[in-house]
Amino acid sequence: MTVSTTRAAAAIGAARGLALALLLAACESSPTPPASTPAPARGVDPQVRAQAHREAWTRLQPLAETALSLGDPLGAAMLDGGLPAALPYGGSTLMAARKAQEAAWREAKDLDATVLDDEPRALLRATRFALARLRDGLERRPPTRTDPSVAVEATAQGLALVRARLQHAPGDTAAIDAALAALAQSLEQGLADLGACSAATLAAAQQDLATLAAELATLPAPAPKGAAALSAAIAAARARLGEVAAALPSAKAIAWGEPARAAADPAAVARLPDRLGSAELRRRLDVEESFTTEAKAAFAQLQTPLQQFTAMLKRRPDEAGTPSAVDTARCEAAWQRLAPLLAGQAALAGAAIDGAAFVRDAGPLDDAGLMLRVVELGVVEPVERARRSGTARVLALVRGRIAPASHRHALAIAVLAGVRDEAARARAVAAARDDVGLAAAALWIHGGLGDDAAMATALGEHCSGGTWTEAALARPRAALGGLGLWLLALGPADAVALERLWWLPLGLVIDTARPPREPDAVVDTKVETLTPGQAEAGEP
Repeated sequence: MTVSTTRAAAAIGAARGLALALLLAACESSPTPPASTPAPARGVDPQVRAQAHREAWTRLQPLAETALSLGDPLGAAMLDGGLPAALPYGGSTLMAARKAQEAAWREAKDLDATVLDDEPRALLRATRFALARLRDGLERRPPTRTDPSVAVEATAQGLALVRARLQHAPGDTAAIDAALAALAQSLEQGLADLGACSAATLAAAQQDLATLAAELATLPAPAPKGAAALSAAIAAARARLGEVAAALPSAKAIAWGEPARAAADPAAVARLPDRLGSAELRRRLDVEESFTTEAKAAFAQLQTPLQQFTAMLKRRPDEAGTPSAVDTARCEAAWQRLAPLLAGQAALAGAAIDGAAFVRDAGPLDDAGLMLRVVELGVVEPVERARRSGTARVLALVRGRIAPASHRHALAIAVLAGVRDEAARARAVAAARDDVGLAAAALWIHGGLGDDAAMATALGEHCSGGTWTEAALARPRAALGGLGLWLLALGPADAVALERLWWLPLGLVIDTARPPREPDAVVDTKVETLTPGQAEAGEP
């Protein structure tokens, strides 16, 4: 059974609750006031200068697309519906990505955004940020150098792409085997780059490797030949991290920000504190997400969605039903409940579900769990793919991790509100509330805002105590995934910006949807300590 909806219709009306319904609106962003353009240099014809910059922007786009694809082959494969290539963790893949980044930056660095039109100006800002971030990750501060979970998580994402290809094109054996071999190479090179880590992130990576091994073992039979190479790489990775774990308690202790070199000897991996500290947290959010709000201000901003989600759950708590087997009839019935909403919302164009695959992979679910899962797989994922693939490729390749995690919650809640399934909506709200709370806890813990007892007081009834602390220490990047739900509390325009540009780094979502009057100056790829401004949280 394959069901799809592509009909366009009028957008949703006024916002309701957290402005979540506005995430369904098929509206355009407000017109941007024209940017003030500085006077051109004397003796240069303004029209000639503008034309030269337009031509330079045209030349930059394919160069940037190549660099970003080589720098993030997983993101490129997700965009194209393809299979992953080797990640730039070492060897020829690293050198190719560096060369492509340098070529693109040479074209980008001297472009004057003030002479470009609104759309290319916004695209140029995002492209420059992505190229600067790429250089930082390839040369200055590779994330694999201090976080073993980075390579493991990337391998898991790549394996998910392989599994999808096996479901839809199982005969493509050569490409599947090559992709699995590339993942094996990337995992080996990524963990070989490790030079320092905390005890908490190391333990998390070991857990994730065990999960990855179990996931690989469930590939449909007959297993691809390339699975053996990945299985061997996982086993070697588990052995290496085991040696690191044995030596880490007595390893040299260093602080975040100190240089760390790749350690061929597991016993030479240095020991980092479990808590990042305010400087490292600020650097990560700035460099990886273009987000410059201080931890204290961001923590305060999250209180609004946290309180609203909690209030929603008090009105309609998440009630567990009785799980039962999922068959075709139950899947079709859930989809038919969604059909009127999908037919009436242009913003949901592309929604589709493979009922046979859904039934095959689903375990026992209660009715609320079934509807939530159908919305996640049949609406959220395909609509996100359609939205991203429908934009300029150079922008579609600029990928963040916070906004996507937040958008999945927001869109699921909006759809379930539209279909009036209160039980499934409560399930989605509970998941969103937990992620917002975890993000707030991560800001508190890694931003050095106080001790754990003070955090419990600050979060009050929302606090999950030790559970959030453990999760924030084990996976600092993933723990911040709920930070983007703050956008829902700012107002309808910012909620729609998240819907339209859900895949971008968090700090680029609003600025790309509504570029500022004054375009950014040319940026350098050096990363310095900044004193960021504080964003003001609006009313819901």
